[in-house]
Amino acid sequence: MALGIIRAGLLAASGLLAFSAVSQAGAPAIQSPNAKAHHGSPKGSDRSLSVLYDQTSNPSGSTFTFSQNFGSGNTGNTAAADDFVVPDGATWIVKEVDINGVYFNGSGPAQSESVTFYKDKNSKVGKVVAELDTLHGADDFGSFAITLGDKGVKLKSGHYWVSVVINMSFAEGGEWGWENQTTGTVEGDPAMWQNPGGTTCTTWTAESVCFGGPIGDQMFTLKGKAK
Repeated sequence: MALGIIRAGLLAASGLLAFSAVSQAGAPAIQSPNAKAHHGSPKGSDRSLSVLYDQTSNPSGSTFTFSQNFGSGNTGNTAAADDFVVPDGATWIVKEVDINGVYFNGSGPAQSESVTFYKDKNSKVGKVVAELDTLHGADDFGSFAITLGDKGVKLKSGHYWVSVVINMSFAEGGEWGWENQTTGTVEGDPAMWQNPGGTTCTTWTAESVCFGGPIGDQMFTLKGKAK
């Protein structure tokens, strides 16, 4: 199995489990073929907020990308990111980020979540615009509705990337994957991934390059207010 990606159910017919190559201990992580992410808005999502951007069509239901901080200095620490555009003439106040995901090799819960917004640079992850650590979103069995504080994040028109990382040690909760859309579903630029302490994709690189083949984008929704 390619580095950093989990495909649930690919080997179910043979009675085997799917494997991925990043884990807290550095050994292959085992993914149950029965794993499923919650689809639709996670419980706890604020329905009073407007949907600014929605990238939850075509859920794979079976493909997930590692995006987890196991602890300082851990070589298994990874991050995934995907892009979106704030339309010309608009300003968004992003108050909540909803993501679809799943726990495996444990049942969580996450200690906290980190959300980072980046500017785009030549269709790649660029400079940090806003970084919010130790957030505590509503956890719906591995899918999250993450509130970005009272003020939220203000984004003027332009091209951006958002990364969500789950903070959780292997011993305390296992591992977590961010659900991908179906293979070949790409909205904007392809999703990117990095494993700074690993041996490949140590900086932001297209997931299709890191994982050796086509892969769908990440599942997420941005909510808040538009001006």
